[in-house]
Amino acid sequence: MQLVETFTSLGFCGPLPLFTPEQCLQIIGHEQDEAQPAALDWWKGRAASDPFYANLASDERIMNLLRPILGNDIVLWGVDVLQRHPNAVHPWHCDIESCSPDGGFASVWIGLDNTSKDSVLNFISGTHKLGRTIQEEASHRGLKRGEANRDDVLSWARSFDPNVQMITPDMKDGEALIFDGRLWHGTHNTRESGTRTALLLQYAMADRPVRIIDRNYLEWPFRFQSDPWPPLLVVSGSGNNAVNRLVAFPDGVMVS
Repeated sequence: MQLVETFTSLGFCGPLPLFTPEQCLQIIGHEQDEAQPAALDWWKGRAASDPFYANLASDERIMNLLRPILGNDIVLWGVDVLQRHPNAVHPWHCDIESCSPDGGFASVWIGLDNTSKDSVLNFISGTHKLGRTIQEEASHRGLKRGEANRDDVLSWARSFDPNVQMITPDMKDGEALIFDGRLWHGTHNTRESGTRTALLLQYAMADRPVRIIDRNYLEWPFRFQSDPWPPLLVVSGSGNNAVNRLVAFPDGVMVS
């Protein structure tokens, strides 16, 4: 299957059509609703407490994209809404929670508003296979988070694999990217106006342990909290309570 081959080779696939303009507006409207439930236990535990996000993240259209990549048994471990104002930068990084050398993680990044080539994620293709995160390489070079620019990280990556490429997808609202959390990526909203809003849904194979990062230590080496374990939802197949903390879907969710 082309999608799986692309994900395995490049570390991402897309853009893929997913939501209509009306659905994007609905998500933004929900995000602005002050009555929405608080996230459970950590900032990414939103689907565990909010039926809206639980329903959205378990949508069969998304599952049909993820099952060829992750298999039938899939857990949802993170939901976040990301806003980047004009000229805002999200430093180059690898996603700490999903940097296990064994892989088995996939994140779905969906543009909701002001999504364009000027505001999307930038990737360095193939870097999920380097066996080294940006954070580790930056530490090796004596740099801290945010001190390396795109030319720096591309040069670093090419010192390991000369074939990697800087990719800036050309996408619009409602389209999605699926990427491996080990992939080197960052964001710079170079739009002159318009805050870009995106929805991030993060999944894993059901046998992959997921833990909450210690946000006081975003540099290498990574650190995780021992307690609590994050609340995970089984969105396809079955989960493993010995590996992760599985919680029931919040009231109001119908899962087939």
